Amino acid sequence: MTAHLAVVLVEPSGPLNAGSVARLCANFGVASLRLVAPRCDPADPQAKQMAVRGLEQLLACELYPTLEAAVADCRRVVACSGRVEEKSGSTCCRKRLCNGCWNPRPDQARWPWCLAARTTGCTAAN
Repeated sequence: MTAHLAVVLVEPSGPLNAGSVARLCANFGVASLRLVAPRCDPADPQAKQMAVRGLEQLLACELYPTLEAAVADCRRVVACSGRVEEKSGSTCCRKRLCNGCWNPRPDQARWPWCLAARTTGCTAAN
C-alpha cells in the first residue's frame, strides 16, 4: 500500500529535516520523496547522515518548483503543516489544487502526503 504514496516536503529549510524524512520513507516503504523549492541541499552531508537507511530515497528525491507540480500525477492529496493560524489569502489547500482531492482523476495512481513548513504553510510554493 505504501508503494503508491509520495511524500512531499514543501520548502524544507534544513538538511536534517530532509534526511529524517528520507529515513521515514525507507522505514515505511515509501518509494517517492519529492521536495518542493527546497531551501537546503538534499545531498548535504548532514542530510545523508540523518537519512541512515533512507539514503537511497534521499539521493533519488525529485525536485519541483511548486506544490501543484509535485502532486500533478497524484490521485488524492493529504496535507499537513505546523502552521495553524489563518491569514488573508493563505489557505493551505488552494481550490485549484484541491479539486483533485475531492474529484480524483482515474488515471492518477499516486497519493502524496504533503508536509509544509511551519512558517509558510503550503502557500509559498503555489
